[in-house]
This record gives sequence, structure tokens and C-alpha cells, in this order.
Amino acid sequence: MTLSVLSLCATLAVSLNATNKAGLPQLGFNIAQTDGEPLPMPATTNEWGAFVSLKGTQCMDGKETGVFLRKGTDPSKLAIFFQGGGACFNTLTCGLAQKNAQGTGTSDKGVFDANDKRNPFRDHSWVMIPYCTGDIFLGTKEGNVGGKKQFMGRTNLNLLMQRLVPTFPDIKSIVLTGQSAGGIGAFANFDFVVQGWLGRTGNSLKDLVVINDCGPIFTDEYLAPCLQTLWRDLWGITPSLPADCPQCTGEDGGGVVNYYEFIQNKYPTAKFGMIESAQDSVISLFFGFGNNDCTDKVPAVLNNGPKFEKGLIVVSDNYLGDRFGSLFFEGSMHTYINTDAYYTASQAGVFIYDWANEILEGKFPKINPWDDVHSYNTSYTAICKDEVTGCEKYASQGLCSHSSYEAIMAQQCQKTCLYCTK
Repeated sequence: MTLSVLSLCATLAVSLNATNKAGLPQLGFNIAQTDGEPLPMPATTNEWGAFVSLKGTQCMDGKETGVFLRKGTDPSKLAIFFQGGGACFNTLTCGLAQKNAQGTGTSDKGVFDANDKRNPFRDHSWVMIPYCTGDIFLGTKEGNVGGKKQFMGRTNLNLLMQRLVPTFPDIKSIVLTGQSAGGIGAFANFDFVVQGWLGRTGNSLKDLVVINDCGPIFTDEYLAPCLQTLWRDLWGITPSLPADCPQCTGEDGGGVVNYYEFIQNKYPTAKFGMIESAQDSVISLFFGFGNNDCTDKVPAVLNNGPKFEKGLIVVSDNYLGDRFGSLFFEGSMHTYINTDAYYTASQAGVFIYDWANEILEGKFPKINPWDDVHSYNTSYTAICKDEVTGCEKYASQGLCSHSSYEAIMAQQCQKTCLYCTK
């Protein structure tokens, strides 16, 4: 079976070594449970339905959460959006984290725009998952930060999957996407969610896409092991990590960056994409709490932008494979795809909606603001080996006529020629 994917756990057995208050598996999430009652879909196409509460789910404060649904014009296509809203791991971050049981509500902007023909997701049915657990959708336990908090993001997702798969049993294409904490959540829960469909006999799923908006994972140098350990222990993430990815947890508590290689190798025909700003003001702050062995606090963590950019470059150059597109913007803006920036923001002449369409078509463009600074030795190594001859051959192929991305590649190739001859 061919899979295509755009942002965890992939064994075929479910460990039942613990249960939550609803009596459902809380630990050992190897595949999603998918035997529940279908969710009530709105009658009108391209209009969000009322909020649907899900019994047994919990926000940080223990209140019940749920989901929003929208029926698209193509019943074979489903898109799932994981909302963002911070992360709770100290007094400051918990105070800022989203706690509303309905999250930030619904939207008709950006990827949700059903009327703009430029939007490649306009015909999809949509599932909007509110974020109120403060645990990047991976938590499985109660924790204590200034009082008891329910970090049940993965537990809640399991409850949703019980009803989501029966609601959309015959889909052929699925998109997982999200912003900020939800970007990480979409990417990190990819295996868990897709197995909900692939684990069913006679499933028709053939195309899967994950687009992660401003929720990157970094190497240990830029996302400290002490911070990774704090999140694992506080939120109970370990049961949500891939059972077949032991390298995702190192002896010192780091290693989560190895998830990139793991998931791309496990799903070699999947389609992946990531959007990010070079010095994302929000994620750089969160990662800054890991600096100096997790001793940095405000205001020191507010100055983590340059280090964040270095971490993003390392990931870009070493962890995003041939089927992993990227669109990295200059500056510090945080999140793009559910705002007007989806149509207006561009890097090197490439707009997000065009880039996303390229991902869906399997072209995987890699756009960033630092090509003319550092990447000639990496992205264009093969061309540099042939020096000017390789560049001239590339330019002579007339790629500029096909797409804005290919035109940019040709322009970069010309710059590379100059670099190679220096």
C-alpha cells in the first residue's frame, strides 16, 4: 500500500497496563482504539458544526473537552488540525498556556478557506482539535505545577480516535496539521493516528500528509536533554513515544530529534512538510528554558532567537529527507497557516499555499532565508562537485517555466556557481 504524509507508535498490540477514569487505555498507546460511535457531522457542507464534547476527556483543569467538525465537498479527503496554545512546565508557561475547553474555536481563514481556489485543502472535511492540556498532545498523567493538572493530551486523542475512524471509515487521503504545540502534536502523533485507519481490515487510505506549522524538534544541543526529560516526566510522554524507536530517548534524556529519521524511514512514501521562522519568538523562548542546564529564566530566555536559528539550520541540513519539504521565513513570526499570512507571507517569492500544493503533489520544496549565506556546501554539494559545468547544465534545462520554486532553484544554482568558483 502506498502512503503519502504531511507534523507515534507503530506496533500492532495495545498495552493495557493502566487505564484512565473512562476505563480506556492510558499507557502503552501502540495503536488507537477505533470502535466507538460515529461523531455527529454537520448537515451543511463547508460550515462548522457545534462543539461536540467527548466523554472522559480532560483539560488541565479537569474540564471536559471535545472537537469541532466540518463536512467538505470531497468525502474521500480528511484534514485534522491540532490547535496551538503554549506548554505548561513551570509557573510562567502554565500561566500563559491555553486552558479553554473549546480552545480558540473555529476559523475560516488560511487552510480552512473553502472558497479560495488557491487553497489546496478547500474540499477537505475538517476536524478541529482544541488544545487545553498544555502537553503538546502527548500527555498521559496527572502532574503538579502550582497545583494538580491533568496532562491528558494523548489520552484525549485516543478517546477521539475511537469515534473519528468510524465517522470517516472510507477516506483515501488524510492531512495532519497544526500550529505551535499543535504542530508538534500533529507530527509526533502521526503514526498513532494513521494506524487507526491502517489497522482496520479493508481500509482505503492511500495518501497521508503532515504539515507542521512552527512546532520543530531540535538536536540536543539546541533542545536540551534536561528540558526533554522534564517534559517526559511531568507530562508522562514516554508511553506516547514510538515503541519501535528506542533511539528517541537517550541515556541522558535527550534523543527526541531521532524521531525525524525514524518516521521517515518507517513511512518512506509519506509526504512531510514544515513551516517555521528563523528566530520564532515563541518556540525560541520555550527552548530557551533548557539553556545552561535548564537554569535560564526570564529575561535570559527572551534572547534565544539566534541560537534557535542555528538549531533550525542543523535540522534543515541534516534531518529533513528527500520527502520532507520546508518553508522557513526570515524573522520571528510565530504560526502562519490559519491566518491571512497563508496567502500573504512569502520567502524568496514562494507563498505558503503554493508551497503546500507542491507538498501534496510530491515535490517537497525546501525554501529558507539563509541559502546565500551557508547552504551551498550542503544543499548543492553535488553541483559544487561539478562546479560551473553542473550549474550551466541545470540552468539549460529550462526549469524556470514550470513553477516559482523551480525558478528560485535555478537562481540559487547560478549563485552556487559563483560560490564554487571562489
